[in-house]
Amino acid sequence: MTSVIGDFLERVDFKSYKDFYNNFKLKYDDDYNFGFDVVDKYAEIDPDKIALIWTNDNNEEHIFTFKEIKEYSNKAANLFKSLGIKKGDCVMLTLKNRYEFWFCMVALHKIGAIAIPGTHMLKLHDIDFRLKQANVKLVVSVEEDSLLPDYEEAEKELDIDLKKLVIETDRDGWINFNKAIEEQSDVFERPTGDDKTYAEEIFLIYFTSGTSGLPKMVSHKHTYSLGHIPTAKYWHNVVEDGIHHTAADTGWGKAVWGNLYGQWISGTSVFIYDY
Repeated sequence: MTSVIGDFLERVDFKSYKDFYNNFKLKYDDDYNFGFDVVDKYAEIDPDKIALIWTNDNNEEHIFTFKEIKEYSNKAANLFKSLGIKKGDCVMLTLKNRYEFWFCMVALHKIGAIAIPGTHMLKLHDIDFRLKQANVKLVVSVEEDSLLPDYEEAEKELDIDLKKLVIETDRDGWINFNKAIEEQSDVFERPTGDDKTYAEEIFLIYFTSGTSGLPKMVSHKHTYSLGHIPTAKYWHNVVEDGIHHTAADTGWGKAVWGNLYGQWISGTSVFIYDY
């Protein structure tokens, strides 16, 4: 049994809520990066540790170890880099609960690019708004309803050169993500120099629902992932080498605080049902 949670907490166990309130304290280096310091660390110390258990309506099943998450995220990072994505660039993900979402998130964190998850229920005006406001450089999407045609129309309306990747689909103007990553190396070195990532830099943006007024961009730093240690460890009460499930589409913030950061840091796997 292994967990990296002790790498980021002064203390892990507490006798009471008062003890927790008074003594819970994070610790991290100024270049902390979830991709390298959590995912790749597990791949090093316990490569067969289960990270993700995935199934869908078609009775497909995939179980990914941290070693495999490292390798696939490295392939995705190399693919994104080959398409010109660099530190600070915004990449939009409309992936429902496809397992590729986890590859892409970790890959973007490693690059230092900014992930913008979105729901598959976005319409043309929603996509237009997000692409423009965030200056999105690349999108990775499932084929769902009118998503792909709406991205294409938004690209025309905004007169932008949008790099477009789609899951397991061959379509003009789009790159088949699953085929493309298989051509990439599974080695991706931690960036240095001007490309080096830092804990206090933005790595994630969510758009608010826009129930009153237009949606607003809410940015999160790399340390956001550490902020959800209490969510997983002390609220969800995850256990080492257990299985945790939070029901959430990846377009919602609940997906990353329920099915990614705190859970993996705490050493448990996540179960995902792709409806």
